[in-house]
Amino acid sequence: MIECRLVSRERQTAFGGLCALEHFLAQEGALQPISGVHIDQKTVKHSPAQKLTDALVGMLAGCKAIYESNARVRPDVPLSRAFGRERVAEQSTIQRTLDAFTQENVCELREAVEAIGGRYSGLPHHPYDQQMLVVEVDLTGLRASKRAELSTKGYFSGERNATGRQLVRASAPFTGKSSSPSSTRATPPPAKSSSRL
Repeated sequence: MIECRLVSRERQTAFGGLCALEHFLAQEGALQPISGVHIDQKTVKHSPAQKLTDALVGMLAGCKAIYESNARVRPDVPLSRAFGRERVAEQSTIQRTLDAFTQENVCELREAVEAIGGRYSGLPHHPYDQQMLVVEVDLTGLRASKRAELSTKGYFSGERNATGRQLVRASAPFTGKSSSPSSTRATPPPAKSSSRL
C-alpha cells in the first residue's frame, strides 16, 4: 500500500543525505577548525564562522555560485536545523564575509581545510616512500536527455552526437596496506588433499 500526504516545508528536505552527514560531522567535531578563521567583521545575526559553514553547505548542496544558496539551501529548513541553525545566512551576507577575507584569513582557512582533510582523508597517511599512489580516472560520459541539466552534445561510448554529461571522476583507492618487495613474492598455494571417496 502506498500512502501519499502533504508535509509542511518545515519537515521536508531535499537533502536527506546531507542532513545525515551533518549528524556525523557534529558528533566528530569535524568542522571545528573553521571556527579558527578570525574574520574582522561584526556579528549581527550570523557569525563569520557560521557564514563560512553556510557557504560550505551550499557547495555540498550543489550550488555552483553563492547566490544559488538563496533558492537552494535557505528555504530548506530541515537542512538548516541539521547544521544547528534556524536558517542559513542570506547569500549577500555570505558574500560580504568572503569579500572581507584578508591574506591572513585565506591562510587560516587553508590550515582549517588541511586539518579537516588530514583527519579524514587517507592521502596524507599514504606510504609514498614505499609505493606509488594510484589515482583511478573515469572519463565515461553519462548519457542523459538533451533537456537534462548540464547535458551537452558529444561522444558517448560509440555513439556520436548523443547527449549527456561529460564528467571526469577521479578516486584514489586506499587499501591501508603497503606492498614492500618482501610481501609481493608469490607464495605457492597450499597442497590439496587427494583423498577420494
